[in-house]
Amino acid sequence: MKQLLDRLQRLDVLVLDDSRSMRALLKAVLRSLWVPPPREAADVAAALAELRRAPPDLILADWEMPPPDGLHFVRTLRALPDPRLRRTPVLMVTAHTEQWRINAARDAGVTEFLAKPISAGGLAGRIQAILDHPRPFVQSRAFRGPCRRRHLRCFAGPERRIPPSVAPDLEELRAAWLAFRTLPGSREAAARLYRAAHTLRGEGTSHGYPLVTGVAASLCRVLERGHARHRAGWPMIEAHLATLAAILQERLTAGGGAAGRALLLALRDQVENGTAAMRAVGLLPAAG
Repeated sequence: MKQLLDRLQRLDVLVLDDSRSMRALLKAVLRSLWVPPPREAADVAAALAELRRAPPDLILADWEMPPPDGLHFVRTLRALPDPRLRRTPVLMVTAHTEQWRINAARDAGVTEFLAKPISAGGLAGRIQAILDHPRPFVQSRAFRGPCRRRHLRCFAGPERRIPPSVAPDLEELRAAWLAFRTLPGSREAAARLYRAAHTLRGEGTSHGYPLVTGVAASLCRVLERGHARHRAGWPMIEAHLATLAAILQERLTAGGGAAGRALLLALRDQVENGTAAMRAVGLLPAAG
């Protein structure tokens, strides 16, 4: 629960709804979940402008708005050329609960669906699902968005997904880490670092690099536990960056074979040793 609370306190949310009262209600519910005040947009054009100003971690979008509506926004988002923007999770908040609408939202690229009237518990559950279980981003000739299968099953037919053209990019993570080291007390720098790691966690598998997803998930856990607040924990961050760089340099796609296993084992040892060292000097509570 504490880890979820820490993540909620760093969450950058954009609320898209033409109703001022609904935006105020969503802000109040988010505040009750300890989420920082969200950014707001009353129409699709304003939402797209906010996206380009700074990519959010999550978008809450209403469906029913004067044209263009929320579904049009999602389709536009999923077609954007910037991969960081088009992979942004979207939680569709609507009073419409007909099955055909749910199917249409899913096929447009919506990540999760929340029916009105909303509650703090319902919203928290959807947000936690998005944070804890990010689905791979799929690109095909007919669809762009989070994988529509809740459970992955073997498929014997021909592959219709478009193979990734590029590997995940570490530049934003490196820049975020440099900014954090320059201003280690900055909440904004810490939030940027976490967002960069979380983005890689979602992108790795989509690009054919599940090892990147695993290492980025491990880095997210290290950041959630507060290791970056102490300089003694910085070597663990550096170890994750070095492991990610090695995976991409060696082009360790899929499981990565023996080389991938060796990198993961080495990283695990570095994290365990670093955590033990921080406990030994009183920077972390004793295990158990």
